[in-house]
Amino acid sequence: MTNSRARRNGLAEVGQWTTMAISTRIALALPLLATMACASSPQPAQTPVSPTSAQAPRGVEPATQGQLRIGHFAALDGLGGFVLDRSGAKPKIRVDGDKDVVELTMVEERSSGGELVGHVFQGPDGKKRVFLSTEGRVTWFVGTDARRVSADRVAEPLPAPTVAGTYSAPEPTYAAVERDLGAISVRTKNPQMKAEDASNLARVAQAFAAADASMIVRYQPRDAQAGPAAKAAPASFRGMSYGHSDFTSDEEEDKRHAKMAKFGAHLAGDSGPRSRGNHIIVRAAEGAKDQHLKSGMPGLVWEVADTTAVFVALDGGRYEIPLGDAAPGSPIAKGAGPEAQWPAPVQDTFMDLWFLSTLAKAGGSPQATIDELAATDAEWNLCTQGVWKGAERAIDSGAFNTAIGKDWAKKATQACRKSLDKYEATMLTALEARAKERRELFEKTKARVVALGTNK
Repeated sequence: MTNSRARRNGLAEVGQWTTMAISTRIALALPLLATMACASSPQPAQTPVSPTSAQAPRGVEPATQGQLRIGHFAALDGLGGFVLDRSGAKPKIRVDGDKDVVELTMVEERSSGGELVGHVFQGPDGKKRVFLSTEGRVTWFVGTDARRVSADRVAEPLPAPTVAGTYSAPEPTYAAVERDLGAISVRTKNPQMKAEDASNLARVAQAFAAADASMIVRYQPRDAQAGPAAKAAPASFRGMSYGHSDFTSDEEEDKRHAKMAKFGAHLAGDSGPRSRGNHIIVRAAEGAKDQHLKSGMPGLVWEVADTTAVFVALDGGRYEIPLGDAAPGSPIAKGAGPEAQWPAPVQDTFMDLWFLSTLAKAGGSPQATIDELAATDAEWNLCTQGVWKGAERAIDSGAFNTAIGKDWAKKATQACRKSLDKYEATMLTALEARAKERRELFEKTKARVVALGTNK
């Protein structure tokens, strides 16, 4: 056992000496290798990006490409690259092979929800050159191509830009139109007027009475498309409307309630076997005449907002005319134009519950009318539900079908016709009253336009 222990100790000593000898030889060889390397190959002018580069504190390596303040970026396929220098007040770029150093402007880019997604580096010509995402990814724009790049080496700071400046987007073609129309609008000239006053015929009459010649305009569409439909009031005023039930009163009943057809309206009673909301519905009549603003109609610009002009015609019709579409010029011309070219007044007379109740909220129609219509609709609902109870046996037995449903709908209409008649009478009164007010307004405003001498 003594001899075995001695042999093991001897081997250990040999191993330790051998290890020490090898380590010593490596330590002595390293300087020589370094000297040979320096003698055999020159130092590169630019070095790969490293933790000890001048871009970051010694020992700190940038975690993303975007954290490099100065660097050379190469396309992922190796075809092309550029130096991006963000060390100064404004970023600069020089594309490989180009002499110019281009000054860049950094612009935020956000998602449709408003979240910041990165920054675009834009040239003085407005073109995108580089995109830096919030995750530190870098994209290079070459013509119509967006190319991913990565930093491949440290670069020297770029000299002063040879192409400098900040891009200023040209003014949209409609901006001048907005300014001109806004300057002569009712709400600019008479700040006491409110947006909703354009729905009130009495206030419209006051606006025309106070208007000067510069405020009189006419609708002049830029193409052959139909003009806008009348809007009761600003979007902030929302009326009421009803959805449809399973069955609608038939053609025979439609003939009994055709008095509103001259206003482009059609009345029908909706009901169904399981519905808790049977309603009387007014729709646009099939084949009704055009319900759009006609070319040549004079009026006033009430206000301009969000690239839209609110136009109020001589007859009190309120329209929203877009100004920001692609067609050049203005859809609203100065002056009333020759009277012979004016369209006939009060052409868009259609109103339904939504239109009327919106008007009422804006102060342009009596709320009492809406209350009366709602009460009559409630009567119809209660009456038709009572009739439809008779169909429950057929429904429960599984024998119910569309033909049976139509028969019960006809029974409901006949039993509850009184409500339809009452609803129609209330709607007719409202339609006729507003049409009459608009015709009277037209005569007053026409006289004002002529007196101002704008009908040339």
